[in-house]
Amino acid sequence: MHQALHIFKKDVRHLRREIALILLIAFLYGAMHGPDAIRASGLALAAMAAFLIGRVIFAEAIPGDCQFWITRPFRWRSLLGAKLLFIAVFVNLPILLADLYILIADRFPLASSLPGLLWSQVLLFAFVSLPFAALAALASGMVPFVFSQLIVFAAALGISELLLPSIAARLLGVDWMRSSIAFVVLTAISIPVLLVQYKSRRTLFSRWFALGGIAAGALAFVVMPWTLPLAAESYFSKAPSLGSSIRIALDQRSGQLRWFTALHRR
Repeated sequence: MHQALHIFKKDVRHLRREIALILLIAFLYGAMHGPDAIRASGLALAAMAAFLIGRVIFAEAIPGDCQFWITRPFRWRSLLGAKLLFIAVFVNLPILLADLYILIADRFPLASSLPGLLWSQVLLFAFVSLPFAALAALASGMVPFVFSQLIVFAAALGISELLLPSIAARLLGVDWMRSSIAFVVLTAISIPVLLVQYKSRRTLFSRWFALGGIAAGALAFVVMPWTLPLAAESYFSKAPSLGSSIRIALDQRSGQLRWFTALHRR
């Protein structure tokens, strides 16, 4: 723990300008939370968060064998713990404080909103921060890191814009389950990549593992039938109180077929 804190303090001193910048953007994100301003500040905050994650990971770059830090007596658990602590404190915490300020400024009930706010930070750390950290641990520098992000973004955009709209039976009401599965797969890839990279620095194996996992996840995302998330949504959803009293049938009078519903009183 002492070594992890030592690395954490070193990263804070080294990246103080980047930390000040993300704190400023987070402040603007909270202060300017109109519909248009929050979109622009949110994009800037996401870009700065990705940049800061890359910078802190590259402070002790994993790929290669000529880094100076390899000669230091760093334990891999301390190094990984220090990086994750830095991301939690200077990426997730500013976003949490900005969202909390928005809730208070707009007079939302804090007691009922706080659990959802905290859960959103857990999801942000698991589904965004960890994948960015894993991607940085696989890259050899900032330029490949940014280029890899563009490739992943372009691939995701291509799948969502070109392939999925062609599925006529797609139901947007249950599409959140498909997206959730994709994020879970992404996190399931990121955790082993981080562990392998920091423990044994097997970069080639980790890159192939990440590519194979992303390809398998993308294939499952595309070919998954819409009936599967619909069945899961129906299974986990509570039945409405009047659900058993509603009947749907065909009206065949006058030679025309028309849908009608009847509500029977008990």
